[in-house]
Formats: sequence, structure tokens, C-alpha cells
Amino acid sequence: MHIHMKTLLFLLAVFPLGLYSTGIGKTDGPPKSEHPQPNRFNVNAIHVKSTEETRTINLGDTVVFDLSGVDNLGTQLFIPVSIISDDEVYALDFSLKYNEDDYLWDTILLLPGNNLQSIANYNVDDSTLRFTSNSLNQYILTAPIVNIRFNVLTGSFEPEDLHIVAVYLNGEPCSYKIKTNGTITGTNSKINKNIIVFQNPSTSMLILKCNSNALAEIYDLNGKLIRTDIEVEAGIAKEVPTHEMTKGVYFVKIVCEGKADFKKFLVE
Repeated sequence: MHIHMKTLLFLLAVFPLGLYSTGIGKTDGPPKSEHPQPNRFNVNAIHVKSTEETRTINLGDTVVFDLSGVDNLGTQLFIPVSIISDDEVYALDFSLKYNEDDYLWDTILLLPGNNLQSIANYNVDDSTLRFTSNSLNQYILTAPIVNIRFNVLTGSFEPEDLHIVAVYLNGEPCSYKIKTNGTITGTNSKINKNIIVFQNPSTSMLILKCNSNALAEIYDLNGKLIRTDIEVEAGIAKEVPTHEMTKGVYFVKIVCEGKADFKKFLVE
């Protein structure tokens, strides 16, 4: 068969491609695995621990309000709050009620070890303290996360004085525990007898009286200082005008003989 030279060169150039494209003469190479091997282009082949596996919050995870670990510093109580969990925790939220007749919420203190963002607020409409916090890093669970600070109005703290409304970890409901080893006694019971607060509820005037010289301050229900430097002379009734104050619940702090006491009063 006579084949023109240009035709022969064309066939030599194209024919191997034809063999390769049809699989003729091509080696199979190593058998393919049914499961692709991990590589940087196959993201699905690399197992990354999922959010559900590391942050599965349930009733087995617990927020602990440790009354047995309360620090009692004169007229203030510090209640440590900690977390028991085998999961990664990035957020802690809780809401609670407390005995307003005996205690005044002051603040929630963030403890060292966790770089948290947080907000705490007491709502007078439903008498509930709410706390929310979060962090880009995992919470360190080997120590308390925060301290709840209360001003003591009477002399003892009972477990019944604290009522937990709800607790959440990573935004999911979990369990809670109030840990206690008995009654926690304050230091105010003796000076309560020396201080008298009357015309309560008050419409225009609050009367303070103390057996010794004293200084008084007035706070609203959220702990905001309303008035300070109220001087009370020993045995003399001190009149404190209230007619310009907004209606609501207030506390008067009276420092007498080096000790502080709080009394609740109502402005109508």
C-alpha cells in the first residue's frame, strides 16, 4: 500500500493518542481503593471533630452554685459559680431569684483564667437576676467561673434564699446544683437592733435613727448609688426627703460603729 509521506507522519502523531484515549495498551496501575485516601484536596476524607461531638450539652452537664464555698466578708457574700462538664464550653448563662428581704444583689465578678464577655442585669419587673457570658476560647472548668456578690441585710444565708430559674451551657439547657454544707451566718444581726428606719413605705420623708453616730447611703434596687454622705447623729432622728425619688424599692446603707447594715424601704 502506497501511503503518502505527509499522511504517515499525521497517523504517527495521532495514533498513540487514539490508543490512550480508548484504553488500548494502557497499564491499569495499582487498583483503586473504594475509599479515597486523605489529601489536601479531599476535605471530606479528613475527619474533623464536629460541633455536636465537642459541645453536646445535656442534663449530664451541671452548673454549680457553691454555697459551701461562700466567702463572707463582713456585710457581703460571694457565691462562686462553677461548671462540671466533659464538653467544650464557650458560653454560660443563668437566671435566678433570691430572697430580697435579706439580700441585695451587688454585682457578678469575673474570676481570673477565662477571657469572657458578659452582661448581668436585675429585672425589677419579675425580680430576676440574669447573667450571660461567652468567649472565643474554651472555659477553664477546673476553678469557679464567676462570683455572685450580695450585700447582706440580715444575719444568715439559707439554701432556700436562692432559687435557680434556668441554666444554659453553649445556649443549651443543662442541670444545676446548689452545693451547701449548712447555714452561712453573716455579721449584721447585732447592729440591726441599733438602727431604726421608719415611715416605710415613705411618701415624702424617711426617718433614720441610730444609737451611735452613723453615715448613710441610699441605693436603688439595681445597686445604683442614689444619695451619699447622710449624717446620722447618735440618738437623733434624721429626716431624709424622698419626695423627689421615683416610686419603687430602695435600700439604705448605714455604717455604724465601723459596721454596715442595709435596710429596705419603699417610696410611694
